[in-house]
Amino acid sequence: MDVFFSQNEWELQRRVIIVGASVRDGFFEGKDPIGKKIRLNNVTFEIIGELKKQGMGMVPGGSLDSLVLMPSTTFERILTRWGFDELVLQTNPDNIPLAKEEVGMIMRVARKIPPGDDDNFSVNSADAYQTQFNDMKNAIAGMGFLVTGISLVVSAIGIMNVMFVSVRERTREIGLRKAMGATNFNILTQFLSEAVAIAIIGGSVGILLIRLTVFGISSFPIASFNGSTLPVSFDAILIFYTFMVCVVIGVLAGMIPARTAANLNPIDALRDE
Repeated sequence: MDVFFSQNEWELQRRVIIVGASVRDGFFEGKDPIGKKIRLNNVTFEIIGELKKQGMGMVPGGSLDSLVLMPSTTFERILTRWGFDELVLQTNPDNIPLAKEEVGMIMRVARKIPPGDDDNFSVNSADAYQTQFNDMKNAIAGMGFLVTGISLVVSAIGIMNVMFVSVRERTREIGLRKAMGATNFNILTQFLSEAVAIAIIGGSVGILLIRLTVFGISSFPIASFNGSTLPVSFDAILIFYTFMVCVVIGVLAGMIPARTAANLNPIDALRDE
């Protein structure tokens, strides 16, 4: 029995349907469609229900919003000339293994498959789609980490070059500070602080650009997803992690130039032109 319809509607093959949100909006401009009629291939059906807006999903047609549901017995009697090769069933998540087994048995009987022969059909569940989605998500995440790692290395090299140039241009300043009593640790801390500051400024600009991008992506509906927006969010905890990474990159990139500055001989540094 179809889970969306009563036993009576299923057995009597009634011409009733349940419409998705996109169908409701397209035909009735968002108004209540219950009790109204709609024609499918010159066959009149009564709308007895509607589905809540689901958004994008991994079901036939892309989303339940764009589907029209009717008793399978009605479909077989009236619309079999359309042909179909896929059915969507709904059940309690705890009963999915039993439901798959029962559906498999029903399909084998319906297709008259002899015992011992392989199935000429497949029974899939949302878990299969979820596994595929997770694999795809992991692949995208791995590629993201790779690109991020390369970007961090390039950024560290850039900060190191900037700090080496800074040390070279401020050699006399370093010599003057050491002559006035500044220790190697003071010079080291100064240039490390500058390297970390550069990294934090770059990270802050990156966070701002990402925030604007996420806001733009999550604000505009996409036609291919039935007018829904992508479920993109911005986790505030990432800001903390980003600043921690910036500090680490700044320290690592600025360590060599800072040690070079700290180890300068003040006499030689004061003679620099």
